[in-house]
Amino acid sequence: MPTEFDHLLADYIVALANNAMTDELAERLTQAVAGGYDRAMQVVDAILRCCRSRIEDGAMNAADAIELVRHEYLRLGFSNVASYKYLLPAIKIYLDKTAFIRCSDADKVAVVYDIYLGNANNDSATLRVAMYLYCLKLALMYRLYSTDIDLLQNLTSVVDALPLAERQSSYMPVCLMNDF
Repeated sequence: MPTEFDHLLADYIVALANNAMTDELAERLTQAVAGGYDRAMQVVDAILRCCRSRIEDGAMNAADAIELVRHEYLRLGFSNVASYKYLLPAIKIYLDKTAFIRCSDADKVAVVYDIYLGNANNDSATLRVAMYLYCLKLALMYRLYSTDIDLLQNLTSVVDALPLAERQSSYMPVCLMNDF
């Protein structure tokens, strides 16, 4: 049975997709999220999917989509849930995947290292663990271990050292993890 949150999220995405967003709707959604990490990431996932759809339809370019995600993230008050800067590299890859694919392997390795090292100071343990798993997935998906075996060893050792419960409870926007 859909909850009030589910209905608000659906209304929000319809409004966002049609450039009909209102402050009232954004405020109601913010209240429904109530600082909850999982719900905030569900909303970010929906925003990202909406922006990706608009990019694919030719209604928006990647740079504008990235800016829209940032704007909505801040507007909805999610910075007090998890800092946007930790999600930004993954958001850029998701919304402009062709730019990432066109990068040299050395540049891809640099991006993965930046995400990996940048998340060491992430206050949100849930997002930090999710981003480590994301880095490992990127490294494996794009076979970056053939370019930099140390990257794979570092990521593997960090992930292996995490308690299983932390790995299982890590959460980030689903579309970012399923985009491979």
